[in-house]
Amino acid sequence: YDRSIGGSLAEKIRGAAHLFVDDAGRSKPVPAWGGGTFVADVDRASAATTIRAVDEALTAPCFGFPTVDAYYADASADQRVCAVDAPLLVVNAADDPIALTTVKRGVFDYDAVAANDNL
Repeated sequence: YDRSIGGSLAEKIRGAAHLFVDDAGRSKPVPAWGGGTFVADVDRASAATTIRAVDEALTAPCFGFPTVDAYYADASADQRVCAVDAPLLVVNAADDPIALTTVKRGVFDYDAVAANDNL
């Protein structure tokens, strides 16, 4: 799953690489999501074989995160489940390769879900 999606994203980035480089083929600043600019590592993103590799080279910098781990920490649901104030059914496959079910702090971790009566 991860390699299939990662490879597909890399293929799409290769098709759009011209948007991230100047006429000499060097990476150039492009608009970032929240304003300003960022420089994508087009070579790494184009050669990516995993989603994480794409996120390291393109997604995290585009959204202003210093690292892919900072991006993942901000994007994950684990810090938000405690704030759910309406009944919510949480379904998470134990073998989901993206949203891992864990017994430690992480995406939909058991302790965080169990601590909220709305989940």
